[in-house]
Amino acid sequence: MGSAGAYRAAGYVTVPAALEGKRAIIPWKRYQSVPPTLEQLVRWQKHYPRANLALVTGPLSGVVVVDVDVRHHGDRTLVELERRYGALPRLAVVQTPSGGWHFHLRHPGGRIPNSTSRIGLGIDPRGEGGLALLPPSRRADGAWGASFGGMIGQAVPARRAAALPHL
Repeated sequence: MGSAGAYRAAGYVTVPAALEGKRAIIPWKRYQSVPPTLEQLVRWQKHYPRANLALVTGPLSGVVVVDVDVRHHGDRTLVELERRYGALPRLAVVQTPSGGWHFHLRHPGGRIPNSTSRIGLGIDPRGEGGLALLPPSRRADGAWGASFGGMIGQAVPARRAAALPHL
């Protein structure tokens, strides 16, 4: 079962994703409220052995992802936002192939919508109804990588850190 099973053990809800395009390759709306079974994960792995892996963001996974797009100056915007409001309480940081970052945050409850640059230029939160690719996903221009703790100066909860693959 590989990475999908390890993410499931960490509490993340995942679905198979296309090799290009950052989209699920299965109908996935139901997995916003019910996690896939272990048997479903095994079936997906057999049917889509080369598929990428996407996190279903929102309350079921307990995660909101803040996508920082450096091509649209999200790195600069994040520095300014953190200067004003304080550092994001990061659970994990995933580097994207384009040089940006996905900051995984604990879902605070309530409704967190998806948006593009509404919070600030190059800052795209993924909450309810969102997807974010996870390591070991790949695309033609590179792979998703991850960093914990040392880069962000905060400990990742042990149950999540111990179960996350390839990080």
